Amino acid sequence: MDETDCGLCRTAQFQCPNGRCIPQAQVCDSVCDCQPSCGDERANCADYYEGLPGLAVCRKRKSIACNKSNRCIRQEFICDGSDDCQDGGTDEFQCHTSPSASVTFSNLSTVTTGFRCSDGRYLPVHTKCDLQRHCLLGEDERVCRLSPCSANQSTCLSGECIDSALLCNGVPDCRDNSDELNCLEYECPPDKFKCATSGQCVNQAKVCDFNIDCTLDSSDEPDNCTYKHTPCDILEFRCDNGQCISSEYRCRVSVDSLKHGCLDESHIKDCGGVQCDGVQWLKCRNGPCYHVSLQCNGLPDCYKASRTWTDEEGCPFQCASAAKCVCMDVTMECRDTGLTALPEYVEPSITKYRLSGNRLNHTLSVRSFEGLHRLTLLDLSANDIMELPNGRPFATLWQLRVLVLRKNGISRLRKELFYGLANVRVLDLAENYIEIVEERAFTGLSSLPQLDLSRQLISHLPAASFLGLRSLLSLNLSGNPLQYFDVDTFLGLPQLVTLDLSSSVHWNAVRFTGEAFRHLPALTHLYTSDARLCCSIGGKVPHCYPKLDHFSSCSDLMSNRILRTSIWLMGTIAVVANAVVIVWRLPGVRRSRIHAFLIINLAVGDIIMGVYLLIIAGADLHYRGTYIFYYDVWKSSGWCKAAGVFSTVSSELSIFTLLLITLDRLLTILLPFHIDLRLSYASARIAVLLLWISVWTIALIPLLPLPYFQNFYGRSGVCLALHITPDRSPGWEYAVFIFLGLNMLACVLIILSYAGMYGVALRTHRAVEPSPQKSRQEARLARRMVLIVLTSLACYLPLSIMSLLALAGVSMPEEVSPRPSLQIKCKN
Repeated sequence: MDETDCGLCRTAQFQCPNGRCIPQAQVCDSVCDCQPSCGDERANCADYYEGLPGLAVCRKRKSIACNKSNRCIRQEFICDGSDDCQDGGTDEFQCHTSPSASVTFSNLSTVTTGFRCSDGRYLPVHTKCDLQRHCLLGEDERVCRLSPCSANQSTCLSGECIDSALLCNGVPDCRDNSDELNCLEYECPPDKFKCATSGQCVNQAKVCDFNIDCTLDSSDEPDNCTYKHTPCDILEFRCDNGQCISSEYRCRVSVDSLKHGCLDESHIKDCGGVQCDGVQWLKCRNGPCYHVSLQCNGLPDCYKASRTWTDEEGCPFQCASAAKCVCMDVTMECRDTGLTALPEYVEPSITKYRLSGNRLNHTLSVRSFEGLHRLTLLDLSANDIMELPNGRPFATLWQLRVLVLRKNGISRLRKELFYGLANVRVLDLAENYIEIVEERAFTGLSSLPQLDLSRQLISHLPAASFLGLRSLLSLNLSGNPLQYFDVDTFLGLPQLVTLDLSSSVHWNAVRFTGEAFRHLPALTHLYTSDARLCCSIGGKVPHCYPKLDHFSSCSDLMSNRILRTSIWLMGTIAVVANAVVIVWRLPGVRRSRIHAFLIINLAVGDIIMGVYLLIIAGADLHYRGTYIFYYDVWKSSGWCKAAGVFSTVSSELSIFTLLLITLDRLLTILLPFHIDLRLSYASARIAVLLLWISVWTIALIPLLPLPYFQNFYGRSGVCLALHITPDRSPGWEYAVFIFLGLNMLACVLIILSYAGMYGVALRTHRAVEPSPQKSRQEARLARRMVLIVLTSLACYLPLSIMSLLALAGVSMPEEVSPRPSLQIKCKN
């Protein structure tokens, strides 16, 4: 500790003569921090206090007295955000807690019942007229009724009465320390010794007793003391005060050394290099050896010698009146101990207070945590707390960083419940049953970056619900049955970036407009439960989710004009052109030509796809400009389901008919003499019948009343079953299995079949005498095969790639995503 903060001091620090850096607030505070020179308590300190260091009276209008540390804190360090008193925050108590400019001193209303000092602090009422000046200007001691002192009493500067025999005894008996002023003029009783510099009176028995009682000049231990001229034995150690002790106590801390060691404790100085045996004697960090019997005895025996707690590190100790609670360092553990009320006494130096898993329910009061100014963590989770105390129960916890209230039955957050928690960074309210959030409920949480109110029971949010959360970046309100919130609900959230209202605000339950977000200038990401809510705010939030889908806009089912025109054109061509194909090929069917029969099946499949495209085009025309209002009506309609069935039937019928044709060609080329293996007209009819039954079954299964599928074809405005978005919509595994699994397998078989056919044809051509004409025929054959393969790939490979990317969580750009509706029309 003697080397702490040594080196070049910062601007806000003072450098002691020994090189140590201390805060500027500790200069002229009446406590000697620059040991041993006391360079921080210089001659000009008389402007701030009167008297001796440690026994000073703080000067009115210049400094205030700390409650427990005897320091005088100068005006400029009051309410500066730092605990300069080092007593839990006397100089920071309730600084600027009220938005009003002033509070009359006669106002003794709640929170803390109290009054405002002119220095900015708001003090409890019990500090008024308590014979000790707390306010810088002394307002707390004005107009106070004082009783006269008796003949054998003396009057302190504050008006307090003390026994006259207590004057100048070196101990502050007046609350303001004024009984130790002007002691040089005071005549000590005959049995007392008068200190030369300070004038304090000490018992004659304390003269030449090895202890310095006259702290300023050591005049009670003069040079003529006998022990200072008596040499020590060879087995003795001379203490700094001249005392001789046995050398066995040198650099050792034990019960015996406390009795027989140096009274000035110099026998445990400069012991950093001493080795301990590690069995009976253990090492204080950078200090002497302490006896093993002192370990975990509840007393910091190493502290005086090395300014460490080595002997108490990791040791539980009693720090509260509740025996069930265990303390480790500055953490108080009362978890799952069956407490039904808070301990009556808690050590004020505790910084972490863990109370989860008890039954504190209705026993908390507005004063439950008064006096625990140093708390940085408070865990009240799982305590069956149905309602927090009315008022400001956390108002004095100005250093708190983490407040845990999860797993309680809290149903209401009252106005200014979190008042005073300006440094809280984590507020955990999960797993409660919050129904009511009153206006300004979160006032005071000015440093909170995130607030999670998800999965509660909040149905109404009044104006100014979140006022005071000026540092909030993320607000999660998902999973609440929100039915109403005011246009000023989000007032006071200037830095909010992300707002999550998913599974919370419903289209038919709440009026949702851009006006609701006028107080959120930094909002960039909004998550809602319905894409139509994003439409209703008119683009006032850059990133609003979910989007309608990749095909539609807020006004139109088909947002892309080119796509809108193309779908009419392709639908019409598909129906008309394939009808012509059927008429053209019918004579071949009458002659039992298998090829014509299969081509007609392909044409029928294409007509079905044309019908699908015309249904979508018609719906787009019908809802043009008003799509947002009929979004759910269309996607859950029978027309959308029919369109989805038609697209699936057409797609699967086409790919598997192509596969059937390809396999027949392959067998013809590979096994030209095995006529029995080729398709006959009868077998072709049976195969096509089975194919039709299969594709209609595949298309109709999602219409079964199964929870797994829900609105399978209504996942997008164009009623496609394709899985081309990262969203895991109901039935997505089924779509992946059909369109990625089966279709990809069919494409691979088609490509391999044509590759095999090309190989056989090439070998056949080369078996005949080569000629330039044969080479040209081979080239034409190769080009034809490549064209067939590339056509198959161009139709289905992009869809497969998009499905794979969707499974990997990749979103397609909006200009790419509508293309599957066109690509699915591609056929050989």
